[in-house]
Amino acid sequence: MQNDIVLKGQELEWQPESDLMVVRRQITGTHPQLKASAQEAKVYNREGRLELSQNVVATTIEAPFLRVEAEQLTWLVKAEQIESDRPLKVEQLKDNKVSDRAVGQQGEVDLAKKVVKLTQDVKLELLELPLEIFSQVAIWNVEQAQIVIPEALRANQPQQKVQITANRAELNLDQQIVYLTQGVNVVEGQKSQLSSDSLTWNLDSEQVVAEGNVNYRQINPPVTVQGPRAVGQLDEETVVISGGRVVTEITP
Repeated sequence: MQNDIVLKGQELEWQPESDLMVVRRQITGTHPQLKASAQEAKVYNREGRLELSQNVVATTIEAPFLRVEAEQLTWLVKAEQIESDRPLKVEQLKDNKVSDRAVGQQGEVDLAKKVVKLTQDVKLELLELPLEIFSQVAIWNVEQAQIVIPEALRANQPQQKVQITANRAELNLDQQIVYLTQGVNVVEGQKSQLSSDSLTWNLDSEQVVAEGNVNYRQINPPVTVQGPRAVGQLDEETVVISGGRVVTEITP
């Protein structure tokens, strides 16, 4: 077909009047941008569209390397985009190992810009950090190593037993920094809880900087501190409240 795609399979059905070619069984497809495998492919040559189904696996040819798995994918060759209205998984590969993983009920991948957008029951797994994030939408710019989550989210860091909720987040994966805003709440196991308007979380150093309506509560001994700004170390359970009026409550 046109668009520099080569398809191989065990069966071929051609319907020239409807511009449809169907390739079945053990399909492999190659293109300068992407290689894919599936059990069935419907090719609409004039539109530059392929509909792949059944055990679909698509992998980008050039770094950063992405692998997409789904039961059904639409490959818009001219638009340089793949999309699915079914559950799909997108993984970034480094040295042939999965470094980051994103799963959603539907999504799309801009192959030219290496931008992934997933919606509905989205789960992000940043395996090198490690960090898990759950939301209803996530936009992952793989080339720039950035993730934007514009809606309510929940994040877990299993090592430190930290759980965070917020209404928006931006992640810089290279710098290992998470920026959270709107209704931020941090819970560290059964030890402490911190809430604020915004929070900058350095995943490498475990330092957090909270700003705006900061409320820190320590369980044992029971202490509550309120103020406009706080700097703390999650791994050391130390928080310093500063700026403006600071209120401390100690429960005997």
